Amino acid sequence: MNKKIAATLLLFVAFNSVLKAQKLPSTLLWKISGNGLQKPCYLYGTMHLTNEKIFNLGDSLYAAIKKSDGFAIEIDPQAFTSLIISEAKKAEHDDSKKLKDVMPRDKYEKYSLQLAKKLNKNADEITMTDIEAEKQKWMQRTLRSGKMKTFLDIYLFDIARREGKWTGGVEDAADQENLEQVSESDIEEFASGGSE
Repeated sequence: MNKKIAATLLLFVAFNSVLKAQKLPSTLLWKISGNGLQKPCYLYGTMHLTNEKIFNLGDSLYAAIKKSDGFAIEIDPQAFTSLIISEAKKAEHDDSKKLKDVMPRDKYEKYSLQLAKKLNKNADEITMTDIEAEKQKWMQRTLRSGKMKTFLDIYLFDIARREGKWTGGVEDAADQENLEQVSESDIEEFASGGSE
């Protein structure tokens, strides 16, 4: 056996055993401490969903909120309102962006017929505004059909606010200002029927 291959295999076996020895817990709540922090911080992975199943939260999450001085989500909900208004004004001037010009050709060819049928419109005439409007309808249906009246991150934000904690956002509205409001995955989901 070649010495380089043997050394590579030995390195792989050693690396693999280290990974197995460091089995990480399967959790969404992580405690961050050390490296000069005076108090621990917590990181919790949430989703912008209203499904009641994800609202079954453990006591450790509520305890972490209670122990913390503050609570931050992606963007402060108060700043989000001005962002929505700003993006709506921009969309009025940007509705000429054709889907065929924005989407990769192979994806466009894959989904264009389904989109044309769903929107009752010639595929070449479908704009990003058409897709955004459908995304908004889907989000409204999702909120109405879910048992919860809000998204999980907003729910937790409100708990922290009522506890008297500092609340805010990790990002400013300006950080999200030029982000695409419709992603390729939104288009694929709508085309394949997942948003109905």
